[in-house]
Amino acid sequence: MRSLGSCRSLTTGVVVIYVVVSTLPVAFPIVFWLFLLSQALLIWMVVRILKAPRTSTRTFETHFYEDAPFRPGE
Repeated sequence: MRSLGSCRSLTTGVVVIYVVVSTLPVAFPIVFWLFLLSQALLIWMVVRILKAPRTSTRTFETHFYEDAPFRPGE
């Protein structure tokens, strides 16, 4: 689990499995533990992404929104 891509893929895969299993007639403890696992992996993924040593050249003043050339105060 070195890269952020594998972290996101694992978390997304477990969440998709949880969603599919929750719609099937499966025993409640399995669905419950998948729910807990998906929440724990989600928190782990967020922490990994926020602690990643990636820096950005964009600033809040120049890129307030990604899809529109809006700046605060205009």
